[in-house]
Amino acid sequence: MKNCLRSICTVSMLAILSSCNFSASYNKDFATGITSKGNGLSAENVYITDGEEGMKKRDFTYGKVVYTNFENMEGFAIEGGKFFPQMSVAILDKKGDTIMQNKNLFTKGTGFDASLTTLNGNVQMADPILSDNKYSLHYKVWDTKGDGVFTSEMDFEVKKDPLISSSRKGLDFTEIYIMSDKEKRVVTDGIVHFSEPLLFNFQDLNGYTKQNGAINIQMDIKVTDDSGAVLLDMKDAFKQPIRNEALLKRGLSATLTLTKGKLDNPITWHVYVKDKNSEAFFEAEAQLTVED
Repeated sequence: MKNCLRSICTVSMLAILSSCNFSASYNKDFATGITSKGNGLSAENVYITDGEEGMKKRDFTYGKVVYTNFENMEGFAIEGGKFFPQMSVAILDKKGDTIMQNKNLFTKGTGFDASLTTLNGNVQMADPILSDNKYSLHYKVWDTKGDGVFTSEMDFEVKKDPLISSSRKGLDFTEIYIMSDKEKRVVTDGIVHFSEPLLFNFQDLNGYTKQNGAINIQMDIKVTDDSGAVLLDMKDAFKQPIRNEALLKRGLSATLTLTKGKLDNPITWHVYVKDKNSEAFFEAEAQLTVED
């Protein structure tokens, strides 16, 4: 069992600005739906990437990290060759309720070299975000030494990993994903590596029956390659009843580390979980490609 993944918001400074005054502005990227407004601050371009390549869609696989870039910003007051920006980020659900927020992404009073020209922030599309739901992403940038403000908004949808399938009867979970335990990242492209500790995570398990305060879970794990060769076949991974329900609620995980050797891609990772105190169960399967 592992802690469920938490959304992480960070920002990095890639560059910014010279001091100029700009009137109010409004722009919309019709490919991504990003709208931006400036009053005293401007950005030549606002766009999203996955950290390496530009993205032109607004539906993201659960766990994906999405970067919002504010390119070639201008309008900040310059003091001693530095500017002093601040940035906030928030995610709202379709009802308009704020489910995640960070009001100050920069350390108070931090100045940045005036030769820089681009700001960016990133959000991981994970807990408290849930797949099969729609949200909106809101950024605000302002000048702590002046009155300039710049904002952006983008509607988006989070989807389940298409390489993972599941069926459930009584026993259920709120989210399912593959995670690299070493890198603490969600696998969103189906590519894993030899000797990489992996977790098949099931978030917020529910539907089980307790007996004498104990939860009795059976977990069977089987991994096969494309030729049908069995790489792992484990029965009843939990030998003892589980009494810490709070820990179970935080996440139930099957673990896997593949020793380097010959196999035929893709591999199939199958997990069967049953409540021994009832007839409730679920099973899940992931298709993965193993690389060196």
